[in-house]
Amino acid sequence: MKQPRYTVDNVSSTVVINGYDLSLPLLEQLSHGNTGLRPGLTAVLAESALIAAEESRAMLERLLAEGAEIYGVTSGFGENCATAVAPQAAVELQRKLVAYHGVGCGAPLSVEETRAVVLTRLNTLARGYSGVRPLLLEHMLDLIQADVLPVIPEIGSVGASGDLTPLSYLAALVSGDREACWQGRRMPAADALVGAGIEPLELREKEGLAIMNGTAVMTGIAALAVQSLGRCFGLAERLAAGAVEVSGGDRRAFDPDAHSLKPHPGQQSSAERMYRYLSVSDDPAARSNDPVAAAHQLTTTGLEPQHRVQDVYSLRCAPQLIGAAVDTLSETVRVLTVELNSSNDNPLFDPVNNKVYNTGHFQGSHVALASDALRNAAALVADLLDKQCLLLLDGARSGLPPNLAPPQDSSTENDVSGHGAPAAAPNHGLKALGITVSALAAEIDSLSAPIASRSRPTESMNQDVVSLGQLSARRVREVARLFELMCAAVSIVVAQAAALRAVGTTGKEPSPALEQLCLWVRASVPALQDDRALDTELQTLAGRVAEWPSITG
Repeated sequence: MKQPRYTVDNVSSTVVINGYDLSLPLLEQLSHGNTGLRPGLTAVLAESALIAAEESRAMLERLLAEGAEIYGVTSGFGENCATAVAPQAAVELQRKLVAYHGVGCGAPLSVEETRAVVLTRLNTLARGYSGVRPLLLEHMLDLIQADVLPVIPEIGSVGASGDLTPLSYLAALVSGDREACWQGRRMPAADALVGAGIEPLELREKEGLAIMNGTAVMTGIAALAVQSLGRCFGLAERLAAGAVEVSGGDRRAFDPDAHSLKPHPGQQSSAERMYRYLSVSDDPAARSNDPVAAAHQLTTTGLEPQHRVQDVYSLRCAPQLIGAAVDTLSETVRVLTVELNSSNDNPLFDPVNNKVYNTGHFQGSHVALASDALRNAAALVADLLDKQCLLLLDGARSGLPPNLAPPQDSSTENDVSGHGAPAAAPNHGLKALGITVSALAAEIDSLSAPIASRSRPTESMNQDVVSLGQLSARRVREVARLFELMCAAVSIVVAQAAALRAVGTTGKEPSPALEQLCLWVRASVPALQDDRALDTELQTLAGRVAEWPSITG
């Protein structure tokens, strides 16, 4: 049966949840805001989701009535699957499952991540193969609407059987147990439910397992981090173009016609954007593809200390490097979108084909491997930005003042011996900021090591191969936070270089793209006139990286 698509109605601003086509950008929108939903948005369950849930639940109850053996309902869990459980004990079995998984530790997930987790789990259950009652779906939607969130410790999952321990905190909240976050305060879950006017819901057969036995935590965390890195990679393209412009680089290296000869989609799109950012000036020579005219333009800018036929790799190869990362990002978006819209618990009930599937859809290897690849891609782009920053701070290579230090009054005064002496201590510009950029690149690189291949057996060798998807996703989140800082730091460098270039020998006006970048920086970081601490301004600007659009949409 064809499922109705997610919609955001322009009149009612209603998001319809059906389990089949939730996107990463929409998940991010729903996960931010003061109420868990973007201001003006409401969410409803598709009628098809409620019908599908009712049908799979009816199948489960029919099998129980027939005395069928059902994993996690009339059997124990994991290595205890050979232990039979009486049907009348099936509800107690769910309660015990939730209780004994209350062993998470570490810092709690952020509010935004927790919302993403709850929305992801609701979306997967809304597909209607998990054997849960429609009432459970409606109860979870009530939690989202009231912004009553579980407090989920971030450590405790090996990513198969899904994110059992962290998702047990969501299952506990449904029943009114453990802790919740509501109206900005952490409190007993029972108190939060009373305050929000939501009745606790007793989990029936299979429902505790259905909530816990899935990949919602790793998927929710990774999805938000991917959106952040999508903005960072887009800003990295803008910064790379800015580095080319302020150092007098050659725009022709980004000509879309040239990149049509090596048709990787990410490379082509990055080159096209950078070519557009490096808008042509009014100088006919600058617009020319004639190598003689272009060479003349390069040697007369006053920016190049020595004419080069072509630029260094960190400038000329930026589309090839960032483009490779963009392609990796696109594949990660594809993987996470599939995971977000999949049935990933066990067992699954298919009433159309009258089958029960005992399989391993809770295995988070797709998320783990995609997250591993994306961290490597981010490390590649971080290294590129670090090299561009080094170039701009090196006066001998950029043709700009060393360390982009602002000019000082050159007047001198005579000392008692009659010799001239400097009037003031020299400015050091952005020398230390360049070191911070290198430190951030090293931090990001240190997080690029693979996680998925480090599987380790657990649970008496029943879970003998696990994905470690949640750990890999958390590492992507860490990389995204560091990358926002790096983008902010390099933006300060490029803006300072543009300011010094504008007052230099050419006085050339920046391109519209560079001017927009500089205005964005100057809203938080005034131009450097004298040595000063930049840490607070750097943090503020990093917090505003979210203002840039994501190239993931």
